[in-house]
Amino acid sequence: MKWYRKAAEQGEVRGQIGLGVMFYHGKGVVLDYAKATKWFSKAAEHGGDDAAKWLKAARYAQKRSEDVKRYRAAAEQGDAGMQVKIGTIYRYGRSGVTKDRAEAMRWYRMAVDQGYSPGAYELGEMLSYGNRTAQDHVDAVKWYRKAADLGSAAGLKKLGEMYRTGKGVGKDLEEAKKWYRKAAEQGNAGAKKASMHE
Repeated sequence: MKWYRKAAEQGEVRGQIGLGVMFYHGKGVVLDYAKATKWFSKAAEHGGDDAAKWLKAARYAQKRSEDVKRYRAAAEQGDAGMQVKIGTIYRYGRSGVTKDRAEAMRWYRMAVDQGYSPGAYELGEMLSYGNRTAQDHVDAVKWYRKAADLGSAAGLKKLGEMYRTGKGVGKDLEEAKKWYRKAAEQGNAGAKKASMHE
């Protein structure tokens, strides 16, 4: 860090790019897209070949980071759609946010508490697929059912899949058909196809 900063401040392009990369990735420093953009911009002014690519990536990352701040502010004000969006950002570790399963679930639950079906559906997805943790199909079914109760065609379809495969519930093809039909009635194209094959 010390060498890069000294070289960067003296106008050395490699030092400016190196310092920018450190801020871009948060290696040895706190991740800071604005500072990364600053150093990549200086390097680009001096004709650094790679600087333009890094600058474009840093500007994009900085914009995404600013977007996340806006999403979070809206989510904290009770916007259920933004709560699901923030939950998904934490779930996958996007836009400079560290992946955090518990934080993702917390945001999804906040959306469910407001009666927003996508929050319940995403909780079901996390538990069904495990997202790098133990799968819990029984709990996933509970959240898919909640999504379905809140009017989600995708939740209805997932219930059909769970009954068809016997994950989290006893395998029951008649019950699967019932859920597929309900989803199809709500316009879920995948459920229409699935119900025809049952």
